[in-house]
Amino acid sequence: MLIVAQNFQVGGIQRSLINMLEILSEESNIDIDLFVFGDGPLLKEVPKSINIIQGKRSLRLITTPMSVVNKSKKVLDIFIRISFMVKVRLRGSKTIYQSLFKKEKRLKKYDIAISYFNDVPGNYFNQGTNQYVDEFVKAKKKVAWIHTDPVIANFDKNECKLKYKNFDQIVCVSNACSNKFKEFLPEYANKVETVYNVFPINKIKILGSEKLNQIKDNKISLVTVARIDNTTKRINIIPEIVNKLVKNNIKNFKWTVVGDGPDLVSITERVKDLGIGNYVELVGNKSNPYPYIKSSSLFVLVSKFEGYPMVICESLILGTPVLTTNFAAASEQISNGDNGIITSFDEDSIFYELHRILKDRNEIEKMERYISNNLYSNTVAKKQLKSILEIKDE
Repeated sequence: MLIVAQNFQVGGIQRSLINMLEILSEESNIDIDLFVFGDGPLLKEVPKSINIIQGKRSLRLITTPMSVVNKSKKVLDIFIRISFMVKVRLRGSKTIYQSLFKKEKRLKKYDIAISYFNDVPGNYFNQGTNQYVDEFVKAKKKVAWIHTDPVIANFDKNECKLKYKNFDQIVCVSNACSNKFKEFLPEYANKVETVYNVFPINKIKILGSEKLNQIKDNKISLVTVARIDNTTKRINIIPEIVNKLVKNNIKNFKWTVVGDGPDLVSITERVKDLGIGNYVELVGNKSNPYPYIKSSSLFVLVSKFEGYPMVICESLILGTPVLTTNFAAASEQISNGDNGIITSFDEDSIFYELHRILKDRNEIEKMERYISNNLYSNTVAKKQLKSILEIKDE
């Protein structure tokens, strides 16, 4: 089997791939090559039994975020990355990637080849895994993974028609996303299957039990773990909701935001401007975010759209109830009123639900009891994965 990935920077898709590789590495009858274009701190978490093939320098740089390249302070790398930015805008990403792929090592023939990343439409650099598997890999079966809602994410219909033409199967991470894709490209409906993300449940519980140096008080603790991005994750609405809660005399909480991203500075400044630093804290990226989730009373997701966010399942594994916006697959993860609350996308609805919950601790305690009595399991996801990859139980 060959799995193709863009990079192993910190992110949900990267983390879901590591989880899948851990499950697959337990199968003695599978030989796995992982071709990763770029670098990233999560690469060290790939199981040792997986054969890692990395792209050459130019391919690694084009698939590494500019912010990461800048932090390296390597002048030549920064120059090469900027030159690629210019070339891609002049000639298009497909042409540039094609020229780079031709310089890569030719791989062997595979039974199954997987393009694991969305080739984000309209993005110059989050591209290439579909193109590589389609044009540069010989395999009996080719599979493309999709981790988001194709309609809300503005996938281009004509581009996708070409992109997925030569794939035998298209895997979506939720039934809702599968249904959306079938409506989006009905001619490929017979190729579409659902495979939920799998999770290393015991590992998550162990990591979650690490102690945090936090002052314990009687406040209700809220947590959000996400890329600090206003476009999709909408972290910028958190200070506004907090400010509204405080003005309505709800002050018995502390909201911790874990993550890094392009809008971290502007949101930090907004928290200062509103004078709400006692109620919301942005702690930046953490290599182990699980203790923050485990020690919190409620996980809050405010995204504009999601595919099947791993962090919701991780919260449930750690026994933490969830308040989430009503993205397409929300009801596949949250039983409304049991293990969490599903709310509308608008700021006022999120404020209303938080206001209600923060006034009554009993609701959180009720959801915690439900979660402890209905433990999270990988059973369905493993069955789906084995079916797609044609893995027979030994």
